[in-house]
Amino acid sequence: MTEFETASLALREATLFTAIAHVVVAFVIGFGQIGIVWYGIRTMQKMGAQRARESDQRHEETMTALAERHAESMTALQELIKGTDRKHTETMTALQELIRRTGTPQHA
Repeated sequence: MTEFETASLALREATLFTAIAHVVVAFVIGFGQIGIVWYGIRTMQKMGAQRARESDQRHEETMTALAERHAESMTALQELIKGTDRKHTETMTALQELIRRTGTPQHA
């Protein structure tokens, strides 16, 4: 084998090794990118689930507070209605008494 043939074979072997190295590096980088994207998506899913739980908890707390305020308002309204009914009855009784006292006497 001549010196040229030996150099040609060595160059061919080096080129083949370089091509294989490029393919291996491309696979490693590709899998690394896939891993990073998968990790990012997984993290976003976890954070989304956590935000949903926190939102549900805040909603539940708000609804509980609103229910308590509603109950207090209804109790106060019932007391107000009872007081108004009592005052109305007292006013009507006083008005009837006033009419009776100031009314013209009826002759029989």
